[in-house]
Amino acid sequence: MCTVEEYWARVKRIPLFPDFDTDDGDAIVCRAQDGKPVRVTKPEVLQTDAKRAAAIEHLEMFYKPDKNGLH
Repeated sequence: MCTVEEYWARVKRIPLFPDFDTDDGDAIVCRAQDGKPVRVTKPEVLQTDAKRAAAIEHLEMFYKPDKNGLH
């Protein structure tokens, strides 16, 4: 389960920092800690808890620092 609120809370804990909306309105371009842009699909677009959970798990796998602070 991953509600819209939980999705954004997990994005902040990665941490990814919102920068600007995409032209299509389906995502927000965020910045990773190293400053690289990361497209984060808006949770409302994903429509189900299962799709939101899969999307956030993908982001966490690639952008959340491990326990040593490394990617």
